[in-house]
Amino acid sequence: MPTDNEPDYKLAARELEASTTAILTRIRAATWWLRTRKDQTGASGWKHDMHTLVVARGAVKAHFAYRTGLSLRGEPAPTSAEVLGAVAWAATGAAPPFEAWAADLGYNTDSRKAEAIHRQCRAGRAKLHRLGFTIADITALAEITRRL
Repeated sequence: MPTDNEPDYKLAARELEASTTAILTRIRAATWWLRTRKDQTGASGWKHDMHTLVVARGAVKAHFAYRTGLSLRGEPAPTSAEVLGAVAWAATGAAPPFEAWAADLGYNTDSRKAEAIHRQCRAGRAKLHRLGFTIADITALAEITRRL
């Protein structure tokens, strides 16, 4: 619950950091930032900076791309907890087959773009599972991230 002095999103940010740290400690994983590439342009023409987070657990490594708009350059870089929370949030919605997922979110089931988004969400979920994140871990991080 938020207090009079601190809004819920700040409490959620601290909770996300603590939960992510606990999960990474439990599964014995390490994180580090591989690189930040500035001034990238996506296929849609959106200019952004791309940050790449690496999570490793033994021989298993996963790379997570996180993009931020150029207007956020003066803000602190995303934390590893924020990136993993965003991946978990996207992953929780990607469990159903594409047709059900598309219908729930209002996408056309004939849309290749929507299908690509669904595949990316499922790929993030698969990476988290390979690293040792459980469904409960993913769900918990997603719920906290929704409060940010």
